[in-house]
Amino acid sequence: MAITKSLKSQVDHGKCVDLPVCGCFSRISDTTRVCFIPHLDFIASASFSFPENESNVSPFAKSAVGLSSNLVTVSLSSVAAACKMDRESCGSIIKEIFVNFIKHARRNRFVKLDMKVGSLVCYPNGSLQFENYNDAENTEESRFEKRRLQETERCNSVAEVYTHTPDHHSSLASRSSTTEFYRDRTHEKTKQHLIDNLSVKTPFSYIDA
Repeated sequence: MAITKSLKSQVDHGKCVDLPVCGCFSRISDTTRVCFIPHLDFIASASFSFPENESNVSPFAKSAVGLSSNLVTVSLSSVAAACKMDRESCGSIIKEIFVNFIKHARRNRFVKLDMKVGSLVCYPNGSLQFENYNDAENTEESRFEKRRLQETERCNSVAEVYTHTPDHHSSLASRSSTTEFYRDRTHEKTKQHLIDNLSVKTPFSYIDA
């Protein structure tokens, strides 16, 4: 997956990397561990709770402000070139991956997305966490207790969360491709390759989306 390879490369070079729609990833000082700073619109998209710890930093925390001085943004143009597609199509696929992540999260499912520097995880209770690969498995049962979203929250379109936010983090949602590239077979194969690492697990089933 080209975008996560780009993310890992930049993080390994000591950068704080802003991934559109999702949030920022940065190496924790003097360690091999990575921390995640979510975008506020991403948190709001599924009414996630976000317990803070060493690997999960609030965008309002002082440490998050310090990291922003070394901020770079993942280049969609470079990712698109690596995937041999146009920038608009690449952006649409990335948006679709996270829209699917949010949809499953709103259905109170266990969702785990491999980011190559760790995993972005949503639990059935609505808790969003970034977990490093070497983290001990969290067996806290309360995370698997399903939450109840208000009916008005369920009715909101996931895409609207990004469409109505004006900053560059949500710009992917406001763009529409002027070609039919999205429908062609090459695009569909690339799309399937990009979502291979999105898995959904419930107490009753395991699905590769």
